[in-house]
Amino acid sequence: MRFTLLFLLSLTLLSCSDKSDIKIGYVADFSSGQTNLGELCRNAAQMAIDDINDSGGIKGRKLELIPRDNGDVASAHQKIVEDFTEQGIRFIIGPFLSRNAPFLLEESKGKEMLIISPVVSSDDFAGLDDNFFTIQPNASSDGLIVGKTIIDRGDRTAVLIRDSENDKYTDSFMSGVRSVLNDKGVKILGDLSYNQSTNFLELTSRLIAFNADALVFSTLGIDAGTIIQQYGKTEDLPHLYGDEWSRTTGVLLHGGRFTEGMINPGVYNAHRDKNLEAELKTRYEETFLEDPVFFVYFTYEAIMLIAGVLEELPEKSTLEEIKDYLVDRKDFEGILGHLEFDRFGDSLRKKTLYIIRNNAYETY
Repeated sequence: MRFTLLFLLSLTLLSCSDKSDIKIGYVADFSSGQTNLGELCRNAAQMAIDDINDSGGIKGRKLELIPRDNGDVASAHQKIVEDFTEQGIRFIIGPFLSRNAPFLLEESKGKEMLIISPVVSSDDFAGLDDNFFTIQPNASSDGLIVGKTIIDRGDRTAVLIRDSENDKYTDSFMSGVRSVLNDKGVKILGDLSYNQSTNFLELTSRLIAFNADALVFSTLGIDAGTIIQQYGKTEDLPHLYGDEWSRTTGVLLHGGRFTEGMINPGVYNAHRDKNLEAELKTRYEETFLEDPVFFVYFTYEAIMLIAGVLEELPEKSTLEEIKDYLVDRKDFEGILGHLEFDRFGDSLRKKTLYIIRNNAYETY
């Protein structure tokens, strides 16, 4: 009788354990004041988790998001990974700045953790057999697209403007631009870096003095918009180009009518489910009173990828088995269309160009 009671008790405890929440880590900068991207994308991650939980969860278990603030500080990642390890967390969403990725990767090395970044696209992390998957294609490929467009439009001189505080990403993007312009004989008159302590009026005056045919931005959208407006109030603007990082509502809000005609690369799939995209956009706006930037959609997709792993693979699957599953999966249709990875976990998503017309983005 005593054995039977102990056996039943063990089954009860096992059942309770099996029904415990599945925790997903989330690493972003919430406190440095450099960007609100971590908060915007956390909202999307929580929305995706709520949608999954409202539909019954994963094999009867709920998902739980565990957000942690790295404060844009390298040393914070050690404690974050230790915390996640103690909680048995095996999936992490983040980071959201390329400069933070090396620290998170170093601390998680050798652990059975998969990291998926909706944002990071620096070439520094491409072609590596590690635990890192990216939703965004490599930044240099965006630079190649922009460089080719500069050539096609007949621009003969250009100035590059980049945010030095995210140089792992901006260097990758600008390397793509440079390779095309140098190959085709377009003269790069200047390559200007700035940070948040830079006087933007002085920076804009330097840009105006170059009198270039093209300005190429690898910056926050807010910064690009501010510079463009200051330039446009003083002189006629040259052709404007930017990376995907600057393709946000921030450039529209801060640049206003002066951003008309600016060209940026971005993910595009004509066969994507536009109704699904519109429905998520509406829900996000109504819930958080914010217009969802494209990184929001990428974050929602990252959660759905993890949900697929949890649904399809055994709970004790190794990191290598999880990676193989994601690489072999060719049927994932995200909010913004088809997504698949190469053998290193690098995104193979297709890009196109967008142009600002009448204060809105449309395909070029």
